[in-house]
Amino acid sequence: MPSYKVMSPGFSDGRLYDPDGKRPILYRDKPFPKGEQPTWLEPIKNETAGQKKKRVAAEKAKADANADQVREGREDVNALSFMEGGEAVETL
Repeated sequence: MPSYKVMSPGFSDGRLYDPDGKRPILYRDKPFPKGEQPTWLEPIKNETAGQKKKRVAAEKAKADANADQVREGREDVNALSFMEGGEAVETL
């Protein structure tokens, strides 16, 4: 799937694309025909297998670090609990 980085604001298929807005990247099913690519777009090269492997490894490392932080946070919250043994408190 061809992708294009938006360099300046422009319209494509009735949608506004803006580098600082909601749609900074344009995805198309087919590439633009030769000579018909708008000047406000820059093609993004496809990711190689090595780049994908490196990106996936970085994402996994980040997810693991986040999971460790969540685990530590849960332990801290459980340690600060004022209720012992998981007793239930009944309110009226």
